[in-house]
Amino acid sequence: MHRSKTKKVFKHAKAVTNVSGTIGKVMEKLFALQDVRTIHNTVDSSLFNYSNSIPDPKFKFIHVSTLKEHQKNSSGILETTAKLTRQRNDFELVIVGPASEQFKRKAMSLGLATVIKFTGEIPYTEVAKQMQEAAVLILFSRYENFPCVIVEALCCGLPGNKFRCWWNKRSH
Repeated sequence: MHRSKTKKVFKHAKAVTNVSGTIGKVMEKLFALQDVRTIHNTVDSSLFNYSNSIPDPKFKFIHVSTLKEHQKNSSGILETTAKLTRQRNDFELVIVGPASEQFKRKAMSLGLATVIKFTGEIPYTEVAKQMQEAAVLILFSRYENFPCVIVEALCCGLPGNKFRCWWNKRSH
């Protein structure tokens, strides 16, 4: 029933667009559409751009998402961070997004209180600033289409050679 209603809506639409060519092909097949256009996500490069400012001396990873558990694999990020702290703790993980109290409790139970900073939901201007101060973007999703966060991070210069230099630095 839902599919037939959706098909009817598409049939009367002047245009059908999406952000992924793959999804466009699926939509064409499912709903017998002739011309689905792909308009990729864009980035405001006046906000998300490379900053040559002096970074914080602590190495920073950043994760920006909705923190939806299954799709974004947010627990996997915490568990992997906990494993990394067994080798070194000279870094910070900035998590941008609506972290639930349960998620924060899990981070604390894994002993991550000193390495994780939760910002909550913040304006794009602040997301850009956080990315400019970071060295590496973490995207741990189980599936994605064409996430803006990757292009935003690339515009800010992430990842760069900072990761290789940090990882090879053995002075703890």
